[in-house]
Amino acid sequence: MRHSRLFPLLILPALQVLLCLSSCTTPSLTATTPTDASSPALAAARRQTMPWAPIAAPLASHHDCCARFGVNLSYNDHVLPLKGNLRMRRGEVMQLSLTALGMVEIARVEFTPKAAYFIDRLGKNYAVVAYDQLPTLGQAGFTYDLLESLLWHELFLPGQKKGASRLAAFVATPVGDEMQIAPKEQKALQAFFYSDAHYSHLLRTRLQLGPLASTWSYDSFLPVGDSQVPAKLGIQLQTAQKAVGADFTFSAITLDDNSWTTRTNIANYSVLSIDEFFQKLSFLK
Repeated sequence: MRHSRLFPLLILPALQVLLCLSSCTTPSLTATTPTDASSPALAAARRQTMPWAPIAAPLASHHDCCARFGVNLSYNDHVLPLKGNLRMRRGEVMQLSLTALGMVEIARVEFTPKAAYFIDRLGKNYAVVAYDQLPTLGQAGFTYDLLESLLWHELFLPGQKKGASRLAAFVATPVGDEMQIAPKEQKALQAFFYSDAHYSHLLRTRLQLGPLASTWSYDSFLPVGDSQVPAKLGIQLQTAQKAVGADFTFSAITLDDNSWTTRTNIANYSVLSIDEFFQKLSFLK
């Protein structure tokens, strides 16, 4: 496989599922993030009958999250270390930037509700991919909401609209010293969530679609303000032919810092097809 073909998988670990499921066929799916906007008394009652409520959307009261990261991206026997920044604003954008020597930004990816923007900061090129234009995945219903829920480490229900409160739609089962929380009715895209026995943190999310599986692991939780945020994120995608992984370590984590620019000004950039974009990435030449 040529380097330019391998690089999309390495530069965009958050899109592993999206990129590698493109040959699959599934019925229409969407995602949801359960939230609990009820009164304190009702919330307490829910925690008794649905003890997984605290991990459903632990950062729901926060609108922005920013962090620096170091990441080791792996593809079979290849490992690529990178550094960069992750900035997220709920319902608006998730921005992943990669830097060289810790100073020069070389590439950026912006996930918006309608499309993903791939931006070569050095070569001044960009490509746009709408989620509903991806082969098969558009029909499968891969959405911004699903990726947002994964990156904010939240529970979600495939097949339900984002924002719907559906805590009662889950069931918990002990698995060793952990609890497995899963939808009572699974769709073609199956979701499984794992917490400690006391429902202190969401530890892993596992997605299964036929023979393809992706696991998102959250670890090393740190106090940031009044919340606990994972300082480590591991993403693994396993297929019959290949294994792709990304191990992030976050630092300088902030919540509700809205001073950053959410969108890149690409007025003076050249637009390319996605294939042309990866062939012309300036920093790969």
